[in-house]
Amino acid sequence: MENLIYWSDNRTFYFCTVWSLFAFSFLLCSLPVWLSPESTSKGFRKAFASPSLLLLSFGLLLFSARWPGLFYPIGYNPDEDQLLAAARALTTDPIFFRSAETGSSGPANVYPLLLSTLFGKMPTLFTSRIIALAILWGSLAALYGTARQLFSELSARIAVFFVCSFFALTIHWDFLHYTSELTPSFLLSLGWFFGSLAASKNFSLHKKKLAACTAVAALSLVPFAKLQASLLSLLSALFIVGYTLFSFREPLPKKIVFLFCLILSGCAFPAGLIALFLWAGTGNYFFISYIQNALAYQSAGLGNTNAIEVFFRILQAPPPMQPTDFLFFFGSFCLLLLLCFPALFLFGKRWLLLSSPADYLKLTVSFFLLVTAFWTVVSPHRNYTHYLLFLPVPIGLMVAALISQFEKFPLRPLQKYGLFLASSAILFLPLLSHRFFVPNHWPGMAKAQSSNPPSKIASAILEADAGKNGRLCIWGYNPVYHTETGLLQATRLATSSALFNQNHLLPFFRKTYMEDLKKNSPSVFVDAVAPGQFLMMTERDVFGHEQLPELKGFVETNYSLFKEINGVRIYEKICN
Repeated sequence: MENLIYWSDNRTFYFCTVWSLFAFSFLLCSLPVWLSPESTSKGFRKAFASPSLLLLSFGLLLFSARWPGLFYPIGYNPDEDQLLAAARALTTDPIFFRSAETGSSGPANVYPLLLSTLFGKMPTLFTSRIIALAILWGSLAALYGTARQLFSELSARIAVFFVCSFFALTIHWDFLHYTSELTPSFLLSLGWFFGSLAASKNFSLHKKKLAACTAVAALSLVPFAKLQASLLSLLSALFIVGYTLFSFREPLPKKIVFLFCLILSGCAFPAGLIALFLWAGTGNYFFISYIQNALAYQSAGLGNTNAIEVFFRILQAPPPMQPTDFLFFFGSFCLLLLLCFPALFLFGKRWLLLSSPADYLKLTVSFFLLVTAFWTVVSPHRNYTHYLLFLPVPIGLMVAALISQFEKFPLRPLQKYGLFLASSAILFLPLLSHRFFVPNHWPGMAKAQSSNPPSKIASAILEADAGKNGRLCIWGYNPVYHTETGLLQATRLATSSALFNQNHLLPFFRKTYMEDLKKNSPSVFVDAVAPGQFLMMTERDVFGHEQLPELKGFVETNYSLFKEINGVRIYEKICN
């Protein structure tokens, strides 16, 4: 109990708000069990059983639990700063791959961060985390719609609340910010939602076709957010195309026309983006730095380790990096699996009689989507915990599929209530028990960003810039200085790790890096390769800018050492 109180940071308002909304959302999830048309008025059902009210409660729960983290004054992860630096660069030149690039993350991951500019605000840590919450809520809404269409109201509510609880109550630093997995997960869940509408019995054939085309269009954008999720989006699209073509009873010519429409929907956005990059003169950079680099990235990870070993390496990260909250979340799901399959086997004959081929198909598709999502996490062969964010939505869909199998049996009201309580206990008790054993350290950090002064290094950088051209080049892996100073990146790469990757793309990245540096001529050059900086690049004799003779000569000719702080060297441009 002491840890639970500490998790709330002893703030009574925060503690009461979070758990009151949790209890209210749990109550709304239970409505399909005890709320029947015969026992209540139509107005009461419309008010309290409304999907809008349920989704609103999920949104409020997410916000109330995570609002302190919105004000955390520094980036949770260098990736957060890197995406933010790219978004700020796009405010001056909106063509991705010409003004910025973000490694294995594509343009569809960065453009959402520009939503803040619609309100006259530059992208900041605060606005990016607000956008992250909005995308999370959108994923939950799409998941709810999918599970509701494919399975049942009760199973959809339980499954989505399970996923929402994980995102609301998580305390792992890698799950609290805008990550490169959020947008592709949203696009996937959106595609699944429209795909479920295409399989609905409540829509006309014309609306089903429109929904299928929209689903394929949404899924076609996933590779432009994260190429890592391409297989998952492709498999999802193939399921939707295959089901609609075989289930729609139409003459062959009409099916051919419909297939052409689906192909056109799937090619429209990718073709438009590629045409834009070619028109802007960045087509070659796109194919090399994004496509080829992503393929090289996939093949150079933990070596010849198998998928299970990679997955457990991610889960067994050393404290405090270990995602213990995901362990409890995943453990709850595994416990449900272990209990559901023996129960279905026990009542196998009755279950087979009560199930239709469509039910088997839905269950199978949910399972294959989950397996593919698991492969998406482990395929890069790297133990980065934020890759786990590809799993919660597919896990939620599988949870809905499993619980709905038991609703096929003719259950009395008391039995239905027992099913709800049993599934809730299996899913939520392990997840909630995590709060009793693991303290949360970040709610107490709820302070305005303006109250946190820039670091000594950031202050020195701003002093060196002194209102010149506002361009900054950071050599190393510390895009945090872009966030702290607000200075625009001078090279398309906000970090220099790609210039040391031992693959065939090394000459390309070194060449384009120097071209960007000479073109933009930043007012400040920072060599952030030093002890105590981000662990990826700290050894000066291995990663210092002197290791590249052309860069060394450029810095010596055009810059002078302004200040050195804890090994970080800050150079100011020599005025000619």
